[in-house]
Amino acid sequence: MPSDSFTKEKIWQFNVNQLHAATDSVYHDCQLMLWQIVTAMTGFASSAWVARISSDSVAEGAGNRWVSSANVVWNTAGNAHSWIVLTNAAGWEILFDCNATVANCSKLTIIFNPTAAWDNVGSNTAAPTPTAGKFYTFKTGGTWNTYALTGIAGGRVHVMMTTDGQCTRVAAYSAGILTTSMLFETLTDVVAGVIPWAVPVVCLCNDAAANHFTIAGLGTTLGFFTRYNDVSYAGTATTESTLVGPVPVTQLVAGVPNDISGGYGGSQVGFASTAAGFRGRHGRFQDMWIGSASVTDGDTYPKTGTLYQFAQFHHMITPWNSLTPVDKV
Repeated sequence: MPSDSFTKEKIWQFNVNQLHAATDSVYHDCQLMLWQIVTAMTGFASSAWVARISSDSVAEGAGNRWVSSANVVWNTAGNAHSWIVLTNAAGWEILFDCNATVANCSKLTIIFNPTAAWDNVGSNTAAPTPTAGKFYTFKTGGTWNTYALTGIAGGRVHVMMTTDGQCTRVAAYSAGILTTSMLFETLTDVVAGVIPWAVPVVCLCNDAAANHFTIAGLGTTLGFFTRYNDVSYAGTATTESTLVGPVPVTQLVAGVPNDISGGYGGSQVGFASTAAGFRGRHGRFQDMWIGSASVTDGDTYPKTGTLYQFAQFHHMITPWNSLTPVDKV
């Protein structure tokens, strides 16, 4: 895909093009995909996420009990099921809790806590709960993974993270369809003011195709611009926020490449809040751009020079590892 140039601010690590082969059921596909995401997040060479405490549905304890995808077991809260708490170099923590029935394995509770305060009273029937600080529950038994019958056809999992641990991005595909997207990010160029923003972190977990890394305004369904949540301002845990970029949506919809270079461009992504008391621009995403709506998932930038330095997933352009992105088995 021809493009105008982008410049990275960070050093990135990649665990991408991971194959999750076709299985005999959506349940086994969900087990494999979530296990691969967690394994990738904990497997990076620098600043990797660490499994601090977990349950494999049989027992709970310190460390990572998800040795294989078979250890990722769904069941309703109060019954034996799997969960895991991941912590990163900055002390942020994520809980993935498989507290839904086997038939509803596309449901998951996800809690992000940048202050890492938990009761740690987990068991094989109940996950730990946050006790203090600012935390946000993304999903309470909500859909984390959009599956059609094609889900058992297998697919690919892409996980990317900066070496300093400030940015983690997940794009997971089934049968060529983006079914899961996650972002755990530190902003830069953060605006200072009378309301302190001590931990400039934003996060996302999306499950619907219309919301995966997608610009709001392209049709009647809101895109990922409105699916972010500020969990960092003093006095608020769940401020709904919206993303803003300098390129008008109409230009992106047109999808017209640059007449001079022949390349598609992208715009840096800012972060702003529309909530009363927090309105206005607050910062900028690191090494993230919004690309043309005409560009296909998995297209790469640039066309010449060092190829495949960046890849596009829906409308998000992110650093890439120079391999050809693969979305299907």
